[in-house]
Amino acid sequence: MKVLVTGASGFMGSYVVEKLLKENYSVNALIHNLQNSNLSTSVLSKIRVFEGDVLSKKLVNEAIKDCEIVFHFASLIGVNNYHKKRTLTMKIEQEGLKIVCDAALGNGCNKIIYPSSSAVYGRQLGKAIMDESFCPAPLSNYAIAKRYNEIYLESLFHDEGLNSACLRIFNVYGPRQDERLVIPRFIQNANLGEPLVIYGDGNQTRDFIYVDDVVDILFEISKTLSGFKVINIGSGITSKINDLANCIIRTTNSSSEIIHKTIPNERLSYEINDCVASTVQCDAFMSNEYYIDLEEGINNTFSFIKQNIV
Repeated sequence: MKVLVTGASGFMGSYVVEKLLKENYSVNALIHNLQNSNLSTSVLSKIRVFEGDVLSKKLVNEAIKDCEIVFHFASLIGVNNYHKKRTLTMKIEQEGLKIVCDAALGNGCNKIIYPSSSAVYGRQLGKAIMDESFCPAPLSNYAIAKRYNEIYLESLFHDEGLNSACLRIFNVYGPRQDERLVIPRFIQNANLGEPLVIYGDGNQTRDFIYVDDVVDILFEISKTLSGFKVINIGSGITSKINDLANCIIRTTNSSSEIIHKTIPNERLSYEINDCVASTVQCDAFMSNEYYIDLEEGINNTFSFIKQNIV
């Protein structure tokens, strides 16, 4: 089977490509910039690369030919980008998905795997364990774009029969993740003995899930996908940011201190107090017996960072 992965050289996309090759899929990869790639030379030699922008209709149409599934991971990354590049964030999310869906419908490709986000729940996060029946209430431009795309994909299923899964991913992490994200940033700082800065009192909670578990789940979902689905992807375990920071300090044997700062105004719409997923649906797609726990995942991530310090 041939598949297309957009954003294939990014954090999540690169893991998806490796998983697909392991499962003997033929992979077309849409990569924005080959000079900034998480894919090894060995992996690149086994896939067909289309270098360029997901907003290029011509390129996407070329890349999707003969593909049966699209794993659509092309996006901007990081709260600072979402805040400073609001229009571009929305454009890549909305126009990028529309171009991919139009190309899919025009080329007989009938499955889209789309990474949405727990951010679509908005301020409802923290009221309870979040399940997929909770009414979305997005606040940030990023969350609004993700929710818009969920609605768009649902409409395409009803109007055009395009099957899709919107995966509301909670806090994914692991080796190769952009250092602007919290876990790799904390590890980098701890390894250098620099302070770990937490916005707020650090008692806010998150649901961290290791990248291998996420990819395992979304791959299993893709194999049997029919219709339109919204599925939380999380571990179901809450972790305080203070506890995360202390775990990283222990793992790295660091002397770093933890500093708490007032949440900047530009981050307020992206911040929530508590966040934990109901995993009833995603548990059904787990092929492993358990989720990788946070301490093991942090150790794996730290080992990778140490090996790749230039």
